[in-house]
Amino acid sequence: MDNDYTIDADDIATTIRSSDVVVLRFVAVGQRLLLDFRTSDTEGPLIRVVRPVSSVQERYKDLRRLRPRFPLPERIVALWWPRF
Repeated sequence: MDNDYTIDADDIATTIRSSDVVVLRFVAVGQRLLLDFRTSDTEGPLIRVVRPVSSVQERYKDLRRLRPRFPLPERIVALWWPRF
C-alpha cells in the first residue's frame, strides 16, 4: 500500500490553534490522540490517548467523562493523519 499523502502542516497547525478540542486519527495506530486545550483555575489542558468510538455522540460522552467540570464544546475537530 502506498502511503504517499501530502500533509499541509500549516493548515493542520491553524486548525489545532483555533479549536478547543481536537482528535487526531492515525492510520497505523488503533488509538486516537485527544487534545483538549480548555483550562480553568483548577484544571489545565488534557492530552490523552483514547480509544476509537463509533459515533460523535459517543466521543462527546467520553469527553464528558474525562472532563466533567467543563461544558461540552460546540464541536470536536477530528483530523485524519494519513502517515505513520
